[in-house]
Amino acid sequence: MDEGETLETESNQASNPTSEKGSEYMTFEELKEKAWQEAEPALLDWKNKLGNFQERKAPQIDQAITNIASLYGKPVPEKDIIVNLNYFPEKDRESGEPAVQDDKDKSFDPKTGNVVYFVSERTMLPTDTEQDIADMPVGTVSRIIHETEHALFQDDDFKQLIEISEQVPEINKTLDKIISSQEHYTEFTNELITTYLDSYAHSLLQKQTEIKSDSPKHLKFVVDKENFGEVLEKVVKSDVEVWRQNGPRTDLRVAWEKRLGNLPKGYESKPKDSSIPSVKEKNKIPSVYEIGSSLDLALVKRYVSEGRKMDVEFVTELYKMVNEKIYEIPEV
Repeated sequence: MDEGETLETESNQASNPTSEKGSEYMTFEELKEKAWQEAEPALLDWKNKLGNFQERKAPQIDQAITNIASLYGKPVPEKDIIVNLNYFPEKDRESGEPAVQDDKDKSFDPKTGNVVYFVSERTMLPTDTEQDIADMPVGTVSRIIHETEHALFQDDDFKQLIEISEQVPEINKTLDKIISSQEHYTEFTNELITTYLDSYAHSLLQKQTEIKSDSPKHLKFVVDKENFGEVLEKVVKSDVEVWRQNGPRTDLRVAWEKRLGNLPKGYESKPKDSSIPSVKEKNKIPSVYEIGSSLDLALVKRYVSEGRKMDVEFVTELYKMVNEKIYEIPEV
């Protein structure tokens, strides 16, 4: 949506209920009902899969959350970490966010929980074994822990650590080399650390250990029709009104538009100028997630074994590994 353009919302849809092609626009209530009918079976299936996975992997999940909390200098959450499951209507796609964010225009309702996580149907291969299927949630749970870091552990102290670390000359030099390649994510250091630690969690979740009945179960997976609808409405509206159809929720809004055929008036997709190459295409820079998940875990394991909280030395060593990963990239 262009600057200064006025959105047509439900209050004026009655006077103009059809698109230029003649198809009726749906209201947000119709959108939420139709989307729920599409999403409910998959969401209930995912809730069951994730619950079963947590039963089997409670010790590993507990170890991952406990160790990561200690790296932030935080206690393990005493209450359940509420994960509100929502739906990504495109196969093999997932994304997540902290439910509550600093910007109220982007934040979901606090009653939604701690994390909003979007799951989808997965492609199953003929060679997949029962064990492969049972272990499928490993990546999903590690990414949920990623969003838990954002939601519960990253306070003002952590933001100050990032600010101080980015003033270190060798870190600053590396940042200058790669930051222009990131299309949507300006908080590169934050995402780098968070991704590195969720990669560590992923490695722990892959361990095979006996189930301990006394291991705490930190994650509570919730599927709720009302919350689902509120999240979906917020996704659609914020992508258009806040991000102008060019933000982290754009793919999700577009996927729903493709699945259902249209969206409420004023929130449909507008054509993009395909002649402008993206920065990522031009510079061939890996994303922060590709970089963060590919780094050696010896650093984080050492800090955990020594009982140390992350500090400037930790961030500096992390960036040394990043620099080695991108040394072949030409100067921008």
